[in-house]
Amino acid sequence: MDNTDFNEGELLKGCISGNREKWDIFVKRYSKLIYHTIYKTLRVNDTPANPDDVNDLFQEVFTSLCAENSRKLRMFDPRKGCNLPSWIRMITVRMTIDHLRKNRPLASVDDLPIEPSQTGDQESIINKEAINYIRELLEKLPVKDKLLIELSFMRELPPEEVAQILHISVGAFYTRKNRIIEKLKNLADDENIL
Repeated sequence: MDNTDFNEGELLKGCISGNREKWDIFVKRYSKLIYHTIYKTLRVNDTPANPDDVNDLFQEVFTSLCAENSRKLRMFDPRKGCNLPSWIRMITVRMTIDHLRKNRPLASVDDLPIEPSQTGDQESIINKEAINYIRELLEKLPVKDKLLIELSFMRELPPEEVAQILHISVGAFYTRKNRIIEKLKNLADDENIL
């Protein structure tokens, strides 16, 4: 049977039930999508695509789809308005971003300007002036950008929920978030805030 002979539902059921033939077709059908998504996510995050890392991530995606009795595949629900390739793309983006977070040093609250607390002990609080600068910068953003920042950073919603609220894909969320952060950095540079 050719790999185009199975629709998404049949293929998914076969993979979940452990059918080797359908799993092989599944791997063949979605390999390019997974590789492309890994490369694109790395590019969007300004990270060079190390072939060993890409291959490791590629294997991790398929491993995670099979893990815990195919839990991630079982979670897929087409009634939620998402097709199987989009679901696989979302899982791949998440795993790639997680990989980047583990391997890239992130800025921490310790990097922000601080002042001693009023009690004079070792405890510190974030400089109110820095918060005011950030608020001023956010006011210069378009409404959609402010909303993304509010949902992501202030309400700390997961990327999938923010993407759903904004009616965009998870990949588009990460792209837009990175552009907004870059825009904020440029605004801060223009105003000599940083």
